[in-house]
Amino acid sequence: MDETPSLTISFRNLEPSPSLETEVRRRASKLMKIGRERLIACHVVISAPNRRRQQGKLYAVNLRLELPRGSLPINRNPPMDHAHEDAHVAIHDAFDAALRRLAEFRRRINGRVKTHAAKSPHARGARDSHAEEPES
Repeated sequence: MDETPSLTISFRNLEPSPSLETEVRRRASKLMKIGRERLIACHVVISAPNRRRQQGKLYAVNLRLELPRGSLPINRNPPMDHAHEDAHVAIHDAFDAALRRLAEFRRRINGRVKTHAAKSPHARGARDSHAEEPES
């Protein structure tokens, strides 16, 4: 039984755009192929926070990946460098972040995350409290 993950696209404070929807579908299909065994659904919200301005409108793209062990939120809010004045750039950045977060999630699930070993009480320079004191 081959179930394909569902994709939901929402627009806030802007009119739905066929070109943006096509871009999201293209990037989501790549993401879903990579995460097919664990990805259940992908929810994408594209928003333009300030409707009144004609220039400098920064787009925000938020994704939520639904996985069997919970959901993985990816929030790409507009940076201060104004790169997200183009909605396509904001979509690109959000899906790149999603790929990184999904890879990190997989490493964590598979136990391939480096952990620092806890220091033992008998580490260098530590005194053993059970050692016998020399008699004088």
